[in-house]
Amino acid sequence: EELTRAAVAEETRQSELNRRIVDIDKRRDRLAQQCNEAENEWNQISDSDNQDSNLAVAQNAASDTRERLEKTRADVLEAERLRTIAQGAENDARQVYQTAEAETAKRRAPAGALSELLQVEDADLWPSMVDSITVEPGYEIALGAALGDDLVAPADEAAPVFWRSLAPYPNPTSLPQGARALTDIVKAPPVLQRRLSQIGLIENESDGARIAPQLLQGQRLVSKSGALWRWDGFTTDSGAVTGAANRLAQRNRLEDLQAELPGLERISQDTKSNLESKSAALLEATSLEKRARELLWS
Repeated sequence: EELTRAAVAEETRQSELNRRIVDIDKRRDRLAQQCNEAENEWNQISDSDNQDSNLAVAQNAASDTRERLEKTRADVLEAERLRTIAQGAENDARQVYQTAEAETAKRRAPAGALSELLQVEDADLWPSMVDSITVEPGYEIALGAALGDDLVAPADEAAPVFWRSLAPYPNPTSLPQGARALTDIVKAPPVLQRRLSQIGLIENESDGARIAPQLLQGQRLVSKSGALWRWDGFTTDSGAVTGAANRLAQRNRLEDLQAELPGLERISQDTKSNLESKSAALLEATSLEKRARELLWS
């Protein structure tokens, strides 16, 4: 009986122990589940924090991108404005240069033609006297009418026809009142002194017929327009232009052109340099605008 009681007590303790083991296992399982749940909650909390952090980063990045985009757009507009200004400046500079170059060409072309023409004639074996004479502009026709083809003759005595050098008259005959000697308007070699001192110039052709009867032997009158009265009554109306007069006019025209050309060419060169500068600025402005647009769409 006592053994029976002991066996029952042992079974009771074993049952209690088993029950406690089961309770401990259940408690362990609950704790494990709670740990898992806590870990899941922690992970969820961490994920939420990361999402918030990522959202903040994304929002900041978007804000920076918007700012950069607005700045890039502003840069494009500014580059376009500068390019437009540069284009206008280049157009203006080009027009100024073309105008200056056209004005220069207007003088350069006839100057070249006249220079070539006169140089061809200068190549003669015996240069004409006309090439040694300078006359005031506007009086070329008068001088041509007064001396005619005599101006073609040279001063070189080796030529078949030439001007011989003679001393001036010691007491030259005076010209009629109202006429002035051609020596006043003509610069010529001394060999022409005798001839020029006895040719009177009148400004008004209408005075010729009145003054002509007063001419002494060997004297002549000539008007600015080319009319001629000779002491012996020989008369020539104005209008006939001699080759010598043409050559004198050509020389005067060439001198005028050559005097104008250096200044015009300097202006043309300055405007060309300005155009090149404006073209370079336009090229730079265009390149800047292109880079700004590429950055905007990149």
